[in-house]
Amino acid sequence: MTARPTDTSTPTASRRSPTNIRRLAGSADRPYLPETALIRRVQRERTVALSGARALFMQAAHPVAFAGFFSHTAALDNPHPRLARTALAVNTVIYGSEAQAREVQEIVGGMHARVRGQMRESVGPFPKGTPFRGNDPALLHWILAAVIDSSYRAFERYVRPLDAGEREALWQQWRRVGEIFGLEGDAMPRSYSGHVDYMAAMLDSGDLVVSDESRELSRRVILNPPIPPALFAVKELVNQVTIDSLPGDLQRQFGFLPVPGRGLAHAAFAEWMRRIGTPLSPDVVRHIPGHVMPRPGRDYADLVTFVAERFGR
Repeated sequence: MTARPTDTSTPTASRRSPTNIRRLAGSADRPYLPETALIRRVQRERTVALSGARALFMQAAHPVAFAGFFSHTAALDNPHPRLARTALAVNTVIYGSEAQAREVQEIVGGMHARVRGQMRESVGPFPKGTPFRGNDPALLHWILAAVIDSSYRAFERYVRPLDAGEREALWQQWRRVGEIFGLEGDAMPRSYSGHVDYMAAMLDSGDLVVSDESRELSRRVILNPPIPPALFAVKELVNQVTIDSLPGDLQRQFGFLPVPGRGLAHAAFAEWMRRIGTPLSPDVVRHIPGHVMPRPGRDYADLVTFVAERFGR
């Protein structure tokens, strides 16, 4: 089960307008996912939000995904607005209404349908000229799977373990998210155990090969988010935790040298978080505040404008 690009036939993105989608939704305020869904509680944890850095490294390790979703853009010099819009799209589906989720489906699906090209150089098993398209289910699956895998790991490491039933329930909710981004039916594994098998197969496939461009860009962007200088120490801590959370082979490919004690320090930090840091933190520190989450009654397009005004285009 490797995320190799599929054929480049004509995209099948929906042509329905956001207005029609909202009409089809029935009630604009009906949540796309139940308000009691576990995924909502998991993704509100600030420590889970920090797992995004690991997800980005995992995504960039796939040469074709990197070519299609990272290097095939004019925003490389200022990538953080694009990352903010991506996070907004996912959060809108998780916390928003049926109408908002369908609008994400329309807008993001249209954007993905316009992304297509060919690899400029050979990387690993993928020769120069390998085609890619933004709505390729195999590549979309790897992009989302990296996010999901990182989220599971962060929650269980820094918040609390999930039991088997919770892992499965959470997976089924992530599959609903995947449907919005074009991953329907068997495009994602039917069970959480299938996801675990998929990730293991990807790591053993030989398809994850970090190019020189990916290594340079990923390290420059992911390890240097736009934060105030006062948070430099926090940034360094998050960076070391991120590096340690990557599979060993990918650490090597991205050029991260072994640091004695880094794994032990990370394990001690995770133990402290589970036992003390997370349970004793006040809500304002532990959770992403609700007022910044997408809410029913506001079009996704308006939210995109808000992000553009805050982070740039």
